[in-house]
Amino acid sequence: MQASSSDGVCAKCSKQAKSRCSSCEKVYYCSLEHQQQHWPEHERECATYKVLVREHVGRYGVASRDLEAGKVVFTESAVAVGPKVDSPPLCLGCYAFVDGSSLCTLCGWPVCGPQCQDSPQHATNECPIFKEAGVKFQSVEDFNIPSPQYECIAPLRALLSRESNLDRWDAEVTVMEAHNSKRRETDVWGVNQVNTVDFLRKQCKLADSSRTPFNDLSKYSSRKSHELPSMTCLTTAHEHLTNSLQRPVQIQLTNIS
Repeated sequence: MQASSSDGVCAKCSKQAKSRCSSCEKVYYCSLEHQQQHWPEHERECATYKVLVREHVGRYGVASRDLEAGKVVFTESAVAVGPKVDSPPLCLGCYAFVDGSSLCTLCGWPVCGPQCQDSPQHATNECPIFKEAGVKFQSVEDFNIPSPQYECIAPLRALLSRESNLDRWDAEVTVMEAHNSKRRETDVWGVNQVNTVDFLRKQCKLADSSRTPFNDLSKYSSRKSHELPSMTCLTTAHEHLTNSLQRPVQIQLTNIS
């Protein structure tokens, strides 16, 4: 809750109240206890934005009221986190740059060491898939340029997240527009087919897996993701990236001059 310069009526008990919901700023509460009790009812209408649809644009969000710069619009945990499509070789645990000198002892892909090998980001996602299929990282001459081998990581992690939270997948991912008719006309479509779809089906032996909806792979383009542009070896950055599935992403408004 946040203090208000004007009084209102508590949405729970109808008594005079001075504090408003800090998210929508539309309803008042006389106490934190009453705000918590009223939340199941208020949650449906408490939003700083609304989702609209246009024929040639698709779904998009607009503010439901005037918002100040820096205002948190929404907070949400990522469906999956992984290297971007055109990424150079990185540690699959913390995303630090690597030189190929340290590999996961189970799957043979680059990691910084035992701690990153055991990171849930890697150990519970692609590691057992690669190990079972015998798919190892193929060393490269220059570890500073993008490697096509990494193009499958983020889509694979996203697909595997379907198993742990099918309800969220159906509610948020299934409804996404894949734009397949337009994407088939681009060069990217063929590249994705070879480096991601075919790689997962054939080399990773997931072709007969009912758990992997390959028809959804085309949805994981740059339009459907948020890139963290910093790729640094600072511990704080590693901790943020490694725990980014547990730590929600906040989208804020920023003044643009």
